[in-house]
Amino acid sequence: MFQIPRVNAVRGALLALCVAGAGLTTTAQAQTSTYPDRPIQLLIPFNAGSGSDGAARKLTAIIGADTGWNFVIENKPGANGFIAARDAANAKPDGYTLFYSGNTTHGANSAFFKELPYDPINDFQPITRIGVFPLFLLTRPDLGTDSVAELVELLGQSDPPLTFAEGSAGPRVAAERFLQDANVEATHVPYKSSPQALTDLIGGHIDFMFLDTIASRSMVENGTLKPLAITSAERIDSFPDIPTMQEAGFEGFDVQNWSAFFAPAGTPEDVVEVLHTAFANAIESEEWQAFVTKLGAYADVLTPEETAAWVESEIEQYKRVLARAGVEPE
Repeated sequence: MFQIPRVNAVRGALLALCVAGAGLTTTAQAQTSTYPDRPIQLLIPFNAGSGSDGAARKLTAIIGADTGWNFVIENKPGANGFIAARDAANAKPDGYTLFYSGNTTHGANSAFFKELPYDPINDFQPITRIGVFPLFLLTRPDLGTDSVAELVELLGQSDPPLTFAEGSAGPRVAAERFLQDANVEATHVPYKSSPQALTDLIGGHIDFMFLDTIASRSMVENGTLKPLAITSAERIDSFPDIPTMQEAGFEGFDVQNWSAFFAPAGTPEDVVEVLHTAFANAIESEEWQAFVTKLGAYADVLTPEETAAWVESEIEQYKRVLARAGVEPE
């Protein structure tokens, strides 16, 4: 496992590439020592203008300002991320095609589908995780619950059962794990997207849901929705008064949305190191830390090996929780 060089180490890493390949041909040395010498294509499985797309553009802009690199961003939304993930997996592993995604393509899809057009483990070389986005446990204000314990009590008494909404995989897994750990039941109401689910929660048609801090922040701040807890392991700076699910008695509860950058499997190790250094420096920058904190998120640097282990643990959690909920892969 290589160590992370600090800020401005990209140039040093590039210089090191010139002398690190004594066993390579002169041509190969010339090719890797000048990486990158052209724009890097970034495939994103989300719509342009979405929160996830905005985060990717923000981070690559920070990297570009620090290194002079250019990124060409191509949005390929749809099909649960299949299209973009497949194209990224099949791209030439030379460091000039990267993939930005997270818990949908590299977590939930493995639990929801029997077959994928890509392998989230073997087809990708992780660069680093760039951010973790906790979820709020939200209720409509008139539900009459002021804590997770009160919600659990109400769930145990309600007939018919209370309803919970979800418009994406992360919130679905969080809700199912919550119900499993609390040993209570609720009726699942699926939505095509989180904004639609949020609208019905505000309108009183749904009783509770889990939703990321990015999408729900403003409604929490203005009192439109009531946050009972947050799913991060520790309280977050932007909402210090909201307890964690673990504080509410749900030991080990740590279901969150997250994002990471990947290269195709087989990308040269020295290129991966140059990429990781650039991303690590950007993640640790004051600009990025301020950006994610404002969103109610947090970001720390993981090595490629640590990111790979994270992905495997997320896939395992999704499969375990959804299997216990009786969700059969399609």
